[in-house]
Amino acid sequence: MFDDDQLTNALGLPRATRLTKTTLQTVLTARNAIRRRRPLNKMPHFIPGEAGSSLYPNGYRLDEIGPVNIMTPST
Repeated sequence: MFDDDQLTNALGLPRATRLTKTTLQTVLTARNAIRRRRPLNKMPHFIPGEAGSSLYPNGYRLDEIGPVNIMTPST
């Protein structure tokens, strides 16, 4: 939802009604209250020293990644 009138006009979107704004605010407040009471994750998202994805499980060097067959300018 966009509250900025200039932005909604530039994008050609309709202005949000008071009911829409109130409903969204109520839903977000309830969601935040529920999330605050949930227990923390036992498994962290980031573990130092472990691969972040399975794409490069053993790591990589900068010259090993990127596009292949790049055209270089003629000199």
